[in-house]
Amino acid sequence: MIVPMKRMQLAALKRDEDAIMKVLQKIEAVHIIPAEDVAQPKQDVALFDEKIKRISGAHSIIKLYGKKRGMSAPPEYTEDELDTALKESEELLVEIEELNRELSTI
Repeated sequence: MIVPMKRMQLAALKRDEDAIMKVLQKIEAVHIIPAEDVAQPKQDVALFDEKIKRISGAHSIIKLYGKKRGMSAPPEYTEDELDTALKESEELLVEIEELNRELSTI
């Protein structure tokens, strides 16, 4: 029986690419198309790039004040938890940018 394919996008750290590819190839459950071969609207890419820059800037600011993580395993999250965290992080991002602007005027 042939099952219709569904599209998925996977984002991961570059250092994990080889391990992820080996697992995906082993389970033979996905057909892999490199991101370069997938046409994406330029507007979406530009918005994504802008968000990355903003988040990286906020991360640079808050890591100065955050606790250092130990050698524990990275946490695992459900899709719903990630959606909620993304919404909260976007709100915090705006707040961090505002506070950073205020600090720069002092």
